[in-house]
Order: sequence, then structure tokens, then C-alpha cells
Amino acid sequence: IAPIIAIIAVIATHRLPQFAFVTSIVYAVCEGVFLGFISAIVAYFFGGELVQMALVGTFGVLAGMLFLYATGIIRVGSFFRKFMFSMLIGLVISSLLLFVVSVFSTSGFEGFYSLYVGIVVVSVIVSSLYLLVDFDRISHYVQSNAPREYEWSLALGLAVTIVWVYIELLRLLVILSNRRN
Repeated sequence: IAPIIAIIAVIATHRLPQFAFVTSIVYAVCEGVFLGFISAIVAYFFGGELVQMALVGTFGVLAGMLFLYATGIIRVGSFFRKFMFSMLIGLVISSLLLFVVSVFSTSGFEGFYSLYVGIVVVSVIVSSLYLLVDFDRISHYVQSNAPREYEWSLALGLAVTIVWVYIELLRLLVILSNRRN
């Protein structure tokens, strides 16, 4: 139930930014419970090293993307935003289609394993690049002297993306770990 409450908190934050302080805390608590639960399951079945690697990887991606944005090596413009949104929609649709096909397929999930791995790899890349969109959004709000009530909303957006990167990296590491065994 924690992820559902977290999603509701994110939606509430974007609809009512004046309450972002409260909804951001609700999101953080719920998402913390969820991530702790998922991380504990992964640590139990695959070892704590995967969780540590995902954490280090997440902070590495965050630092790398911040460096790329701050130095201007990657610039976020309207084309980049549209491209990233298209990639996100494509990931959602392909994931849903893969799920539906694997549920109704007689061969089960085995026939779609390579496609699943590909989707996870693309999802890691897209989630990482979405950090650049968050940095750019924060930068624009700061430069435009937006009201302070948006600080919590922007921070929540960044936190959501960081959690997404962590989950995708953890999922990729689990896949790679299963591949070795």
C-alpha cells in the first residue's frame, strides 16, 4: 500500500503545490518503507552486495548527470524534453505489452527474457537521463524567481527520479545476478 500512497502524494503535490511540504514528507515515508522492503527482499535472496551496488550506482549516476548538466556537455532543450517524454511513454507501453503477452503466452516469460532485459537496460538509461530534465526544471525555477512554495515540489520531482534510478539499477543487477547463477 506504501507505493500507492506515495503515488497519490506525488499527484497531490503537483495539483496543490502549496501543500508540497506535507505531501513530500508523506511520499518520503511511504517510499522509504517500500524501498526498504524491496531492498530487504533483494538482500535476502541475492545478497546485500546488490543493494549496496545499486546505492553506489545511483549516487554515481546522480553525480555523473549533475556533472554533465553543470558543465553543459548535455543541454536540455525542448527537443530533449519531448524525446525523453516519448521514451517514457514507449517504455510504459512496451512494458505493459510485454506483461500482457507474457501472461497470455503458452511459453510463459522465457520467450520474452531478452526483450525484458532490453527494456530494463533502456529504462536505466531513460531514468538516468530524466535527472537532467529535473536539474533543468530546478534551474529554470530558480532563475525565474518562482515562489518558494515550489521548492518542495521540485525537490520531490528530483527524489522521484532518484528512486526510479535506484529501482531500475537494482532490477538490472538482479537480472545480471540471476544470469550468473
